[in-house]
Amino acid sequence: MRSSPPVQQNNYSGLLDNLENNRTGKLAVPVKDGVAFIHTNDIIRMQADGSYTHIYTSTEKYTASKNVKEYEDLLQDMNFFRAHHSHLINLIHVKHFSRVDGYFAIMSDGSSVEVSRRKKDHFCNL
Repeated sequence: MRSSPPVQQNNYSGLLDNLENNRTGKLAVPVKDGVAFIHTNDIIRMQADGSYTHIYTSTEKYTASKNVKEYEDLLQDMNFFRAHHSHLINLIHVKHFSRVDGYFAIMSDGSSVEVSRRKKDHFCNL
């Protein structure tokens, strides 16, 4: 009989878990063709898209097969802030806070991310 694929899948999952739980400053992101290793300081923001997450860096956009809540849990001690239900931002990339027509964090790439009303005070006190 042939060896079963679940063993390989378990090894792959174990690798991802080890990388995610270690504090190397890199995030192992499952992508369509494998795994991307992204330094957390390079991540500008993450945007929810159902059960997927779009991860934006200054040079690339990744689409990962995990929801934004999973990334929020992984990055909770690493300068990331859940600004809105669908947005997780890296605080080192915030350049400006705007109160024009709502509350928005202006990021280093020029993008504008909505900050929810209930999280505005917490955000401003960081």
